[in-house]
Amino acid sequence: MQAAIAAYPQVEIAAINGPENIVISGLREPVRAAVVALQQAGIKTKRLAVSHGFHSALMEPIVAEFEKIAAQVTYTAPQIPLVSNVTGVIATDEILTPEYWCRHLRCPVNFAAGIATLHQQGHQIFLELGPKPILTQIGRSCLPEGEIDWLPSLHLGQEDWQVLLHSLGKLYQRGAAVDWSAWDRDYSPQRLAVPTYPFQRQRYWAAPKPSAPQAPAPQPALLSLDAIESLTQQLASTHNFSLEELKLLPKLLNYLRDRQDQQGAIAALEDWFYESQWQIKPRTIKTSQQNGREACPREWLIFSDIQRHWQGSGGTAPAAGTPLPLNLSWCGLSINCAGLFPSQSC
Repeated sequence: MQAAIAAYPQVEIAAINGPENIVISGLREPVRAAVVALQQAGIKTKRLAVSHGFHSALMEPIVAEFEKIAAQVTYTAPQIPLVSNVTGVIATDEILTPEYWCRHLRCPVNFAAGIATLHQQGHQIFLELGPKPILTQIGRSCLPEGEIDWLPSLHLGQEDWQVLLHSLGKLYQRGAAVDWSAWDRDYSPQRLAVPTYPFQRQRYWAAPKPSAPQAPAPQPALLSLDAIESLTQQLASTHNFSLEELKLLPKLLNYLRDRQDQQGAIAALEDWFYESQWQIKPRTIKTSQQNGREACPREWLIFSDIQRHWQGSGGTAPAAGTPLPLNLSWCGLSINCAGLFPSQSC
């Protein structure tokens, strides 16, 4: 790029953002002429919306005043390592001087070298704090694809909380120390007890076995739709049918084929339903041995319509609910039973 703009002394390199992303700055007309020359050489260009020709000789008129203002600032050494955009390496104590910030105003931005320095030190997470993920998109072109996460804090066209939480989740997955108490300070979350053992990530649901579709009943070849005509001709040639019978034969064969298809469909549907069946089983009565013989239960409570017995005998019917003595014989033993005389509402 330096050789491409050498013919335009009023044009300078303002930023080196990547191998294929370089910004030039300077007077308007020389910059336009340089852009035309670059486009003719097959180099793609894009005009940036800026108010001044930053990082060029156009900044010289304000450097002295800028240095006076910068001298009024109290500088403190950073708490974490800081990469300089002027040198592209870890900054030293020179960033605590006004002269350094004057150089920063005038010299090219060495962004690509700063990203390379961080990558050489083993950093694989790049978080951009800003309204748009512009620097993360530029940074992707500086490093080869690999195990590197480029995380934005805000993204145009997306919900702020969604972008923040997604980047926070990625940081937590990468092992970053997250101050969750500070995160929930403005809210009233509810703590939940989770299992103390690691999730095995195994499913224990019984997977239903796929049921194979019921195959239709096999159809004899003689009654197939394509064979009825040939079967009719064969029967007409081998049997002595009258003209009326020959006219009726195709209808008869079609009826037999339809009947067979219907029965096959019914047979296929029988497996789709359940059918309840009652089976008679012998009733088991517990008995005991008495004097070498089976002894049946001695006490019974029988509900029976014995009113007819009293009416037929000419006796006086007892009151409703009165227990009545009965004498039954079973297994050769005399059994004393009690019956209940029904009331008029029974």
